[in-house]
Amino acid sequence: MKRTLVIKGEIDQYICSETKTFYAEEGVILTPGAKDELSRRGIAMVRGERPEPAPVAPATPAAACGEVEGGVQDLLVAVAALVKTEFDVEDPELIKAISCQAVKTLMENL
Repeated sequence: MKRTLVIKGEIDQYICSETKTFYAEEGVILTPGAKDELSRRGIAMVRGERPEPAPVAPATPAAACGEVEGGVQDLLVAVAALVKTEFDVEDPELIKAISCQAVKTLMENL
């Protein structure tokens, strides 16, 4: 079995951004400094493989927010994904409402 030593400066590549968890696959060894840094950040460590990323709900179509320009569609897609993954919002209607309001506010203040 191959062993991998993970030092403090390398821990970010093992942290799942969705769950804020450090996944240590078989053979991963953490230095005391790496363990201390995880503890300092409040990041849990789980022995095992990192789970597959959760599928992101289809983005809100631009038409749902009224008339928008072509480039705004990409922004809506990105905001909808962010709302779902970073804020754990599951309700499609709530994702749509938040995404539309966020993009509207951004467009009004640019």
